[in-house]
Amino acid sequence: MDQQLAGLHAFTLLPLISRTAAFVMGPLTVPPSGALLSAIMKQQPQIRAIYVPPFLVEQWVLEPGAYDQARRLDFILCGGAALAPSVGNKLSEVTNIRQMYGSIETCHIQALNPQPGEWQYIEFNNCPEIEMQAVGDDVYELVLHPTESSRPYLSLAHNYPKVHTWRTKDLFKPHPTKAGLWLFHSRTEDIIVLENKLKVWPIPMETILRGDPHVTGALIVGNGRPDPVLLVEARQSSYQEMSRDELLDAIWPSVVEANSVASEHAQIQRSRIVLCPPKLGFFRTPKGTVMRKPTESLYAELISAAFTEEDDDSSGDEYDFSGDRTELGMREAELLTAT
Repeated sequence: MDQQLAGLHAFTLLPLISRTAAFVMGPLTVPPSGALLSAIMKQQPQIRAIYVPPFLVEQWVLEPGAYDQARRLDFILCGGAALAPSVGNKLSEVTNIRQMYGSIETCHIQALNPQPGEWQYIEFNNCPEIEMQAVGDDVYELVLHPTESSRPYLSLAHNYPKVHTWRTKDLFKPHPTKAGLWLFHSRTEDIIVLENKLKVWPIPMETILRGDPHVTGALIVGNGRPDPVLLVEARQSSYQEMSRDELLDAIWPSVVEANSVASEHAQIQRSRIVLCPPKLGFFRTPKGTVMRKPTESLYAELISAAFTEEDDDSSGDEYDFSGDRTELGMREAELLTAT
């Protein structure tokens, strides 16, 4: 799911081919945010649908009047990542939630509109070129087999006519009772292998955590470690108004919910939570998703500190990031240059 594809589709294709849709964009000098989306909705009450990455929706619902604005919409279309379930479930009570799936190489993969209560699932248009290959743990990779006959409806067959097998690296889980419905699960490169060689799938847990009103970003790391570590990018207001223990208490119910979808060895312990100051933040792509490796490298000392004193919730208190970024800021600049 690619930001470049979304931009091409929203800014170029829709205005060219649609007689019923026109896109509205914010000022070029202001970064996208939930507050900006809310302001646009207030100024343009005739807007009937929005097509945005999930992080904007997750920020927008915290703005006053967001759900009243959502009631005016025919649908909300998300692409680029999974939407936090708690956010999507609540929004689905007042409007329709849709997902776009695709990439810059494949363009859109045709999917059907979801039925009520099934907004999290994607039902791909039935065609022989789409295959779900099992990779274990009830997880499947989407694999495309483009052919000359699929050129009219499968963009990959047109873009790469000599490619006969395309592994998307996107992993899905099937609906427990309805065949043909697929829930986005993870990416093949995002899997974490612990010190004991057990595997952790971080994205389903991170997606749940992003729905917490105190959390801006969540990243689970731990390759080669005895346990997974949760990096939390707290909302600036929560970070400023609460003590460390108060903030941990506030987000703990969401951690428990995230643990409920994980194997026993993947459970997040309270002593393995690192609170990352918003001023330093996470590395992000233009569509708002977290850049895993640069962010993990940025907080290498804090991750190691989570293991220095067993069962000690004070890890990280010795680090003060309230001022300039100093040493970690220098590393951030180096990583940005490298990426």
